[in-house]
Amino acid sequence: MLLKNADVLLGDFSFSRCDIQITAGKIEKIMPCGFLEDADEIDCSDKWALPGLIDIHTHGACGVDTMDATIDALNRISTFMAQNGVTSFLPTSMTMDIPSIEKAFSNVRTAYETRTNGANIVGINMEGPYINPDRAGAQDSANVRPANIDEFRRLNALSGHLVKLVTVAPEMPENLAFIREVVKDGVAVSCGHSSADYDTIMEAYQNGSNHMTHLYNAMTPLTHRDPNAVGAAFTSDSVYCELICDGVHIHKAAVLTAYHMKGADKMILISDSMMAAGLGDGEYNLGGLPVIVSGGVARIKEGNLAGSCAKLISCVKKAIEFGIPVPDAVKMASLTPAKSIGIAHQKGSIEIGKDADIIITDHNLCVESTIIGGKIFS
Repeated sequence: MLLKNADVLLGDFSFSRCDIQITAGKIEKIMPCGFLEDADEIDCSDKWALPGLIDIHTHGACGVDTMDATIDALNRISTFMAQNGVTSFLPTSMTMDIPSIEKAFSNVRTAYETRTNGANIVGINMEGPYINPDRAGAQDSANVRPANIDEFRRLNALSGHLVKLVTVAPEMPENLAFIREVVKDGVAVSCGHSSADYDTIMEAYQNGSNHMTHLYNAMTPLTHRDPNAVGAAFTSDSVYCELICDGVHIHKAAVLTAYHMKGADKMILISDSMMAAGLGDGEYNLGGLPVIVSGGVARIKEGNLAGSCAKLISCVKKAIEFGIPVPDAVKMASLTPAKSIGIAHQKGSIEIGKDADIIITDHNLCVESTIIGGKIFS
């Protein structure tokens, strides 16, 4: 396949008009227009060629959820992702009972091994149950439990060692020791759903955590005398911060503050989508809790926000609307998440030798084609 005359967002995240030769699912050549020829050519004049988006925090879409633990559910999610410019994703679990988590992890492993119909599963995001019940948000606090390294390792083995990211509240008993052990296994630890103060979060970072789950949400806020979890994230250069940039979860000024503090290399756009994504208002379920979606906003009955109904590409558009440059907004949904979970050698940018995961959009970021592993999704 040859993509011709595209405005390509290259590996340094600058735009250049180029042709892209794709061979055997990989990016083989990137050349100035007119130097390459192929019988299978696609004219991308007046289009952007962008790296495929990577959603590292998504629970579901189209009426299904990762915790449904069915292949059909994961295929429907992956199809929705591909239709909307996501080429790789981490199905994200919830704070539920251990048998439910076991079933979901085993199912993700099967889907990973047999391949999904759309976007590629590249691992698992384990959000809970090792969190603080007082900061559970839309997670079921009845299923919160102390972190246990033997339990985690058994669950990860059941998944085929697919867990890339696990959320932990570091202030809970034994959780700092858990963090030290998990990072030895090559799994990234994210602080989140936490009431920890600044010093405790910093201690978690010193013990190996390098990630923050949906910054600002379900954590202690930044104030001028108590910098807390948000302040710790802002003052730690090595820490990646997720943000739900849907225009609902976080005010524009807070998004821009995070961008100025962390930059495009450490700020990650996520959808945190739940099963209502792609559908309308109504009654849904998230991790065993009933959810009402009204006006496109999902909440549990207590009023807490319950994930989002957003597409990741919509979050990228919102970041641009807020004033973040296009290359940085795209980077925060492609290369930066790829780096955070250790797959940037394969994915996340348009570079020779990497997987041919590319989206073709117009200049308003409307997705016209999604290419996954060198094949056009349809």
